[in-house]
Amino acid sequence: MFEPIRQVRAFFNNTAMIEATLSRKTVWFWWSLLALLILVSRLPTFNEAFERDLMTYMVIADGLLNGRSLYVDLFEFRPPGVFWTYALFAKVFGASPLAIFMMGLTCAWLTLWACYVAGRNMAGSLGGLLAAAIWTVISGDLLLQANQPNTEVFINAALAGAFALLVGATPDRKQIQRFIAIGLLYGLASLFKQISLAVTAVTLGTYVLLAPWMAEHQEAAQQDFWPVRVRALWQAVWAGLVVLLCWGLVIGYFQWLGHLSAFKEALVDTGRSYAGDIWGNVWGFFSNPLVYVPKSGNSFYVPLAWLLTVLAAGYYWRDRNGRLGLWLAYFGSSLITIALPGKFFPHYFQLWLPPLAIGAGCLLGHSLVVQRRLAVGLLLAVLLPLVGLRLYQHTIPVEQVPFYKYGQGHGPEAVESQRIGLWIAQHLDPNTSVYQWGAEPGVYFWAGRPVLAGGPPGFIVSSPYVQRDTERLFEQLKTLRPGLIIANKGWLPPGHPIVQWMAENYRTISPPPESVERFLFLIHQDLVPKESAPQESAPQ
Repeated sequence: MFEPIRQVRAFFNNTAMIEATLSRKTVWFWWSLLALLILVSRLPTFNEAFERDLMTYMVIADGLLNGRSLYVDLFEFRPPGVFWTYALFAKVFGASPLAIFMMGLTCAWLTLWACYVAGRNMAGSLGGLLAAAIWTVISGDLLLQANQPNTEVFINAALAGAFALLVGATPDRKQIQRFIAIGLLYGLASLFKQISLAVTAVTLGTYVLLAPWMAEHQEAAQQDFWPVRVRALWQAVWAGLVVLLCWGLVIGYFQWLGHLSAFKEALVDTGRSYAGDIWGNVWGFFSNPLVYVPKSGNSFYVPLAWLLTVLAAGYYWRDRNGRLGLWLAYFGSSLITIALPGKFFPHYFQLWLPPLAIGAGCLLGHSLVVQRRLAVGLLLAVLLPLVGLRLYQHTIPVEQVPFYKYGQGHGPEAVESQRIGLWIAQHLDPNTSVYQWGAEPGVYFWAGRPVLAGGPPGFIVSSPYVQRDTERLFEQLKTLRPGLIIANKGWLPPGHPIVQWMAENYRTISPPPESVERFLFLIHQDLVPKESAPQESAPQ
């Protein structure tokens, strides 16, 4: 009866031996098994109704592959990294669910490896495998929309990789190649969202400050710490220069295209308008963080975040462990990055998943080796609810996943846009042009149709140039005169010039797909069959 308890106790007492016997083949076996688990866990949601951001990236990527220009023909305010990456995968796999699946899976695997390497550099192979195992559990959390490739997925792969290299660095050596690679990864992350530069600045600055405690020969470095810090500063400068080079090349590319003005308007002007007061956003979050934690999802991570912070700070203070101090900087700066836009959407909180996995794996592995049973018990106590949450999520039927992830706001719109797009692909004449009025580009994706004109009005309203962009879109629509408009009922404000134009030139018809409640089907009056005229009405 008590044999299982004895076996568990024996495990606790022999973790040092386990660490010594973890060969490279053993590590590869367990890493491969974890990678397989990530793959299997994502298969059920292969064809789910995707979130609007993913659909925006894919239809813009498809437009890029068909010769259209980012920020000029295809309006957006995010950096180009996500669109170029989507275009790359769309080129290989087509603008399809397979491309989206492969992007998410590839990034999850890359982050899995980064978590292992970071954990290994902090707490040996056991800590690395535990960090990878925890990442396997939380990497596809549906409440954080982490099973699909939003921008945070790419940022996580790059930032976790950079941290894994940085936490294994030593200021005693030049290691120029390592810091060039770190700079490339930090630069890559910033090309998906500029706010990730907060992590770059904080972690590199912390590395310089803690250099004496990260040196290979710590005693000598702490006695004469200024030369060590100077070498660490030069290492950080190398990484920073590479980040600047990345942005210099991107800016030069848009200057060469003649689109630098549109690039600046999108990333700087519209981005600033979208985020508002970024310093106020950060201060508001850190002064009362619980207000901003989504009740439906991130509350599961709050106990883990607090426990890891306390344990890491305690171990750092006791042992002067510079790598734990660097982890604290990574985790803290990930919170700053989450707070900067001031929106606190659930998928923003994906940015704290890799540091949580790395920190939990490292501290759990370290506590096991030194047999600190209280720390081990507390860590397991806060990790088990996350395991339970993920197991429960695998019981949710795939057709209910969008409602679980996005709620009753965007969930029904995602599902209906998928139904509409599939209906268009199967039944509508390919020569009939389609325009989606609103913020659901999933209609284009599932229909296999190109974006017809400009930017969706859902994004134009975020632009400081809203009047100019609206007029430009209006002129495009009057010229193109789409045969069918799929209009979101929530985007029909009275008095809007484009809405008035649609009311004058289009008629509402009954939506052919089943269970479509949030969209109107508007057909151009020149295409309305005469026999159906008595049943038509203008959009209200």
